[in-house]
Amino acid sequence: MADRYDPVHAVDYAMLGVGSAVFLVNIGAFITIALNDHHFVPFRTKNTFVMGLALATAVCWWYGSFFYQGGMFGVDNLSLCRVTGIWFRWALGGFAYLCIMLYRLLVLYQILIRKRPARSLWILLLPAVVYTPGVVIAILPTVMTSLLDLQTVTDRTGANNHYCDLSTPIVALMWAYCGLLILLLAIFAIRIRHIKSTFNEFREVTWALIPLVVTIAVTAGLANSPYSHMYWSRLICNLTNLFAAVSFFWAVYGPSFFGFLFRRDAYLRRFNATLVRDGFQTIGSDTGHRGPSSSVTDCHRLPDKPHYLSASTLPVPSFDSLTAATSAALMSSHRRNESSDSRSLVIPVSVAGRHLIS
Repeated sequence: MADRYDPVHAVDYAMLGVGSAVFLVNIGAFITIALNDHHFVPFRTKNTFVMGLALATAVCWWYGSFFYQGGMFGVDNLSLCRVTGIWFRWALGGFAYLCIMLYRLLVLYQILIRKRPARSLWILLLPAVVYTPGVVIAILPTVMTSLLDLQTVTDRTGANNHYCDLSTPIVALMWAYCGLLILLLAIFAIRIRHIKSTFNEFREVTWALIPLVVTIAVTAGLANSPYSHMYWSRLICNLTNLFAAVSFFWAVYGPSFFGFLFRRDAYLRRFNATLVRDGFQTIGSDTGHRGPSSSVTDCHRLPDKPHYLSASTLPVPSFDSLTAATSAALMSSHRRNESSDSRSLVIPVSVAGRHLIS
């Protein structure tokens, strides 16, 4: 049996360095996004605060998995098993990560499918209710020592090492709960697959779900095999976990972040063209330069919060003044078009529809 247990290997140190570097890049990218959230509209449509929580849970998930699988040092007490293997890896990591993804899908489903305000009680309650079993699953082995134990083994070098050993029913319950969360994500992703392309996260969630499914299959298979403590097995699990942990962040932010860094004006033109095609108002962002303004890069700032008006609070329209204002606007637009060689699409007023998600 000793030949199936590898001590800390150089590959483990290298994996820790790679993972830390990747998360430092992600954190740096998120800080850049957060600082420019109010100046670059495509960032604001992604719900920066919630994405920050998702990044924090991804960090907890990966480091918890790394240390729990014996990738760095021996475990000599149950408290370390509880912190890394149960709370960091699952309760504050994987379970919370999946529930945050579910919350983002529910917000889009509520606004763009049900056409209701996002500030609805069930939008907050459903992820909380779904997350509660995960917390219960984490509490059980924390308070019941019979469900968590230290396994003492002799590795290839003849030294004794300790590994965390969760009981089989708890392990099966954890993986089953992960499968249930992924199923819910897939259901709501399919429900929103036909929404406006400005907010169409079906593609983004799909790119995040595929690595998650692969990770669960690979990690569950290797973790319950006789080779779970071989260094190559730890490497495979940590690599797939890392890819799954960062895939959601870059699926959501990748195009807009690189567009912001390298081709800001061109990206904003495409973004506004998509808004116009989808029936939203033409909006833009500050480009950081001071020069002649355009309909793409110099527009009014979005409201911090969406406003929902009741028809009963609106004044009775004056059709005479409305007709006169419309005629004046059309004549003014015609004169501008005749005096200009360029033909840029400008929507002077908001198109009837819902505000962007902020």
